[in-house]
Amino acid sequence: MSSPKISVLMSVYNGEDFLAETIKSVLNQTFTDFEFLIIDDGSSDSSGEIVKSFNDERIVLIRNESSLGLTRNLANGVNSAKGEYIARIDADDLMMPTRLEKQFTFMENNSEISVVGSAMQTFGDIDLIWGNPEGDAYIKSGLLFSSALYHPSVMIRKSFLVNSNTNYNPDFKYAQDYRLWTDVLIANGKFANVSEPLTKYRVHSSSITSTKKPEQIALADRIRRELAERLGIEFTDKEIALLKVINNSYTGLDLKSMDTIFCKYISGKHVPEHLNIQFLKIYLRKKIIEFLRSSGLETEALWKALQSCKIFTLFEKFKFFLLKFKYSDPNVYLDRVAHNL
Repeated sequence: MSSPKISVLMSVYNGEDFLAETIKSVLNQTFTDFEFLIIDDGSSDSSGEIVKSFNDERIVLIRNESSLGLTRNLANGVNSAKGEYIARIDADDLMMPTRLEKQFTFMENNSEISVVGSAMQTFGDIDLIWGNPEGDAYIKSGLLFSSALYHPSVMIRKSFLVNSNTNYNPDFKYAQDYRLWTDVLIANGKFANVSEPLTKYRVHSSSITSTKKPEQIALADRIRRELAERLGIEFTDKEIALLKVINNSYTGLDLKSMDTIFCKYISGKHVPEHLNIQFLKIYLRKKIIEFLRSSGLETEALWKALQSCKIFTLFEKFKFFLLKFKYSDPNVYLDRVAHNL
C-alpha cells in the first residue's frame, strides 16, 4: 500500500464535547488520500471510545498511557507521519470541506513553500473571519512580533522538517507553533497564507488560549528574544516587553523607543540571511506610521515626529517635508507618506 499524500495530525485530551464533530469534518474532506493520526493523550473521558466509533481505515489511533502534553504529541506525530504533507487540526476545531484539497494543490504548485496557512472562521463565543498576511516576506517580518500563521490552519511540507532537522520544541508547550515558525524562518523555509477561511476555529472558555494566557505571553516574550539573538540583535528587557506592545495596542509605547528597536532589527548581523531586508524596512516604517495615526498630532507635528526617526532616510524625510505643504489633513498626509515609502 502506498503512503498517503497527507497526514492529518491531531492530539486530544478529554475532548469528548467536540471531538466527534471535528473527526467528521476531517473524514468528509473532498480530498481523500490521507491518514488521520489521532493521539489520545491519556484521556479519562470517552474520547478514546468516540475515536473508535468511527469505522474508517484512514484513522490511526495512538493512545498514551499517561499525558505527555500537546507539544510532545505533535513532535511524535511529525516523526510518525507517513504523508508528504502534515495538516494540523485541533480537537475542538473544524475543517472546511475543501481545505485539504486546496492546500494540497497550493503546495504542489508552489514547491518552494514549506508552510501554508489560511484565514479562519471563528465560531462559538465569537463569530468573525480572521486573516493573516499572505506573502513570505510579510509573514517573516510579522514573526518578529508574533505568530503570523494560525496553527490549526497550517499544512507543512514534511521533507522540509526532516531535511532541516526541525520539529516542535517541547520547551515551548503553550507557544509551540510560534517557536516552530521561527525555527522554520532560521532554517530559511518559506511561508504563505491563503486568504480563504479553510478552518473553523472554536472560541470557548476552556481552550488553551483562554486558560494559559499568562504562560503563552511569557513564552512569546522568550521566543521574540531568542529570535532576535539568532538574528544577531541584543535587546534590553524593556525593549523585549515593548515588542508585544508594538504588535497590539501601542499603549505605553513612545516613538523614540520604537525607532530604536526597529533600527536594531534592520542592522542585525544575520537579518539579511533570513529576511528580505528591503521589505522589512518598509514593513517597519509603516508600523511607525500606523503608530502615529493614533497620536492625534496635526500635520506639522507629524512631520517633525517623522524627522526624528532614524529609520527613515534623508531622501524620505525630504519627501515628507514637501508633502506637508500639499496635505494639511493628518490622515491624508500619513496616507501619502506611506505611499511614498
